[in-house]
Amino acid sequence: MNKISTFIILLCIATTAISQNLSDVARWSYLDPIGTARTLGVGSAFGAMGGDYSVIHINPAGIADYRVSEFVIAPSIKAQKTTGYFVANPSNPTTISKTGLGIDNVSFVIASQPSSTWTSSNFAMGFSRQADVGRTFTIEGETKGTITNYFAEKANGIKAEDLDDFIAYPAYNTGAIYDNDKDNFYETDFASPDTKVYKSQNVIQKGGINEITLGWAGEYENKLNIGFAMGMPIFSFDENKEYIEDDINGTLPVFTRLSYVEALNTTGVGFNMRGGVTYKIANRIRIGGAFHSPTWAKFTDNYSTGMTYSYNDGSPNSYDYNS
Repeated sequence: MNKISTFIILLCIATTAISQNLSDVARWSYLDPIGTARTLGVGSAFGAMGGDYSVIHINPAGIADYRVSEFVIAPSIKAQKTTGYFVANPSNPTTISKTGLGIDNVSFVIASQPSSTWTSSNFAMGFSRQADVGRTFTIEGETKGTITNYFAEKANGIKAEDLDDFIAYPAYNTGAIYDNDKDNFYETDFASPDTKVYKSQNVIQKGGINEITLGWAGEYENKLNIGFAMGMPIFSFDENKEYIEDDINGTLPVFTRLSYVEALNTTGVGFNMRGGVTYKIANRIRIGGAFHSPTWAKFTDNYSTGMTYSYNDGSPNSYDYNS
């Protein structure tokens, strides 16, 4: 009976599980090197060291080494370069460079010496920039094929009223695909899949991961440091993509122009914990260890698409639709 109950519970959990896609995994898995200039200067090798706010992200026991209170601001200059090109035309890349000023860390540590046994009891709080997922790039060129074939593939075998809200139905509603035979297999204005079409796409991405961290650490008899920290990462991501196909040379018989816009806004908040200890064996010898929990996070996505399709079948026509 217990086995049957467990199976039913697991089945119910499985039916409501939501997984990440590959873009989410790639976007949120990589963290930038973070912290003050001191920590970055030693390659974040602060596991058994202290006296710097950044140890709260590595081994929070190091916060106990403070003897006076401190307020820290760590600015940074970031340079970014993105190159995009079509696989069919790698000799014509588009490159965009960008340099900007950022704030990687704002923090303070309140230090105290409560007794001769506990030689420090310190509280720390701060804001840290953990990842920057912003970038901008543009791709353009003339290659074979058209995105309308992809729209048709997404729609084939499905009744018009049952098409998905973000890709196939906008294409059907604007006339990018149509079903002349009423057989639920869709046609486009392109007679051959090898037709060369001018294409461009502009992608603007903004956002990152910022974490607010609270921590405490104490030193016992100038030998043993113990520390704990709680982090609340805040996730944000905005993406706007505009894909365009255009008959710039006026050589296509019906098709004139297509614009397909995607907008994604992601927000999230998480929680994690860290704990650590360090022990001073001698003045120049320390050992340390730390535990980092996983980050539990909840994300909310808002996604929309818009399409404009223009053609000329004897008279110019243009239709648009927003999901």
